[in-house]
Amino acid sequence: YTSGSTGNPKGVMIEHGNLSNFLHPSEKNYELMGLYERGTVCLAMAQMTFDVSVMEEYIPLISGNTVAYALDDEIMNPNLMIDFLEKNKVDAMCVTPSYLSGLLKLPKVKDAFGRMKVLDLGAEAFPGTLYTRIREYNPDVMIMNGYGPTEATISCTMKVIDSEDCVTIGVPNANVYVFVIDENNKEVPKGEKGELLICGRGVGRGYINLPEKTNDVFIEYGGMRGYKSGDIVRINENDEIEYLGRR
Repeated sequence: YTSGSTGNPKGVMIEHGNLSNFLHPSEKNYELMGLYERGTVCLAMAQMTFDVSVMEEYIPLISGNTVAYALDDEIMNPNLMIDFLEKNKVDAMCVTPSYLSGLLKLPKVKDAFGRMKVLDLGAEAFPGTLYTRIREYNPDVMIMNGYGPTEATISCTMKVIDSEDCVTIGVPNANVYVFVIDENNKEVPKGEKGELLICGRGVGRGYINLPEKTNDVFIEYGGMRGYKSGDIVRINENDEIEYLGRR
């Protein structure tokens, strides 16, 4: 299920082939490989009906790593969450920037974050100032800014953030193809803003019991199945995707 940013979560039909592509240990599956190669104990907070659970659970399990399931009380209480991270020696997290910002406000977070090896942030815009705050607690942790809607199997693009001045959502993963299109589904010139269209093996079958909505945003493009994300972006001079907001 989607996060329900419009107020109504939608059930998305993700096929085994979509998931297989997401979990394939290709060097071009940048977000997966960051977690796969660096983490040993991954925090799991999401319900199994929510898309992020696929990332929190499947990635560590296919790599022989540990999944540490937090309970509701720990998730909702930052002090208890820090205790949980410390007790279970968590070194990999997939979190939103706002949730992480809440943890970083607590003085006791220093020890727990000292052992962190990889942070995968997503679902919200990454504020550049957050990079500096993370570095105050851990100068070596890998910081990934991941992007990917439920409809395209969660992970589509990723950028390793190494400066607060250069925050983008990076470049596409393996077998993911992105295009910036206008309201007529025509590609716009490089550097101009438009809607992000995601194509490739990660694009799901559609929404369950919502045929009109499925037909509206799941389209054929260049012989591929595509998903119109509703996100406004542009491709910058470094061929990275800059997220500009929602349509």
